[in-house]
Parts: sequence; C-alpha cells; structure tokens
Amino acid sequence: MSILDSEIEPELIVPSNPFGYGTMKPRFESEVKAHQMTILKDDGLYRHLSFRNPDNGGYWFDILTWPGSLVIAADMGSFTFRREPDMFEWFGTGSFIEYPYLSQKVVAVDARMGLREYDMTIFASRVLDYVVEHTQEMPQGDRQSVIDDVLARVILTEDYATQCEEGAREAILDYPGLNGFQFERDVDWKFDDFSAAFTWCCHAIRHGILAYRDAKTAPAAGSVES
Repeated sequence: MSILDSEIEPELIVPSNPFGYGTMKPRFESEVKAHQMTILKDDGLYRHLSFRNPDNGGYWFDILTWPGSLVIAADMGSFTFRREPDMFEWFGTGSFIEYPYLSQKVVAVDARMGLREYDMTIFASRVLDYVVEHTQEMPQGDRQSVIDDVLARVILTEDYATQCEEGAREAILDYPGLNGFQFERDVDWKFDDFSAAFTWCCHAIRHGILAYRDAKTAPAAGSVES
C-alpha cells in the first residue's frame, strides 16, 4: 500500500520507543509490582519514603519532601521539584500525569538522564510529514518514489544511524535528493520528547503518594507492600 493512500502511523514504520512516556505506565507498574514501602520519616511536611523489591535491588526509589520541595532519587534517575508547601498535595494522585506542567517545576535534573531525549518515532513522523507536504505538486509516481527513497536512505538506514539524534540529523543533511526534492538546510528540526527517566520518576512519585496515603489510613504504618 502506498503511504499516500492512507494515514500510516509512524509506529508502523519505526516501532515506538518501548521506554517512551506514551508506554510508561504499564512498564512502570510491572517493574515495581513487588516493591515494598518503608516510611523512614513522617513529620508533617518532612517525609522520606523508600521503595524496594525485597528480592533484588532493581528499580528502587526514594521520595523526600520538605516545605516547598520534593526530591525523587531512583534507579532510573533523580529530579527535584519546587512548588507548594505540601508537595504531595500539589503533585496529586489523578490518573493523568501532566508532564509539560511538571517539567516546568523541576529545579534540578539528573546529571546522566535529562528531562528530554531523542525519539526515533518522532523523527520518522517529522520527516514523513515534511516530505509529504513538500511533494504535493509532483506527479503521483514521482512523489511516491521520493517517499520510498527517503524511507530507505534517511529513516530506515541500514547502518541504524538514525537511532541517535546526531545520526538522524546527518541522514537528513546527507540526503542527495530525488525528482527535484531536497530537504531545506535551515529547518529547525525537533526530534525529542520527555525522557524515560523523567516520566518513570513521575509515575514513581504518583505511586509513592498513593501508597503513603494508603499506609496512613491502615491500622499500622511502616513497611507495607506498595
């Protein structure tokens, strides 16, 4: 089937990132399903919660709060948020996590894992949108030839160069052109999205707040399954 004949999702050409934020919730839940929570400190707005799998050290995380600040230190990364005196009330426990808003309140980011990262699916989507838009005046056959050529030379390169952002940008710049089509040199390409580290930690905070509130309403607090 021609890509011009239907709305083909980029994920059908380049599989979506299994660690991306769009698929993070089920991934997170599977990774922490055996975790237990230990309340190390619970003094008003001063809290320290620790989450560990008793059988291994994978995917651990700690949450600390003091008035106006919340820190998550985790196997997946560390981030500091600043906003309201009670950060648990501010972060909330709803089912929807608003990453763009939360990211604006981050004041310290993990040195190894940032807020955003390259996403190959977004790269494929941006490039395909550009090609389809800039070949509208071509005859159908020539247009399809260009799209097929871009897929082969830029998006699905045999050397897998586009699995990193530097390689993706080089693939665009190196494209030789076909049937009069060429990528403009001054396009401000954006291929990033919220990082797996950041989105994982957001889910961990939400999970931790819920577990903490459950423990506070239980007959006895301490180490509980989260």
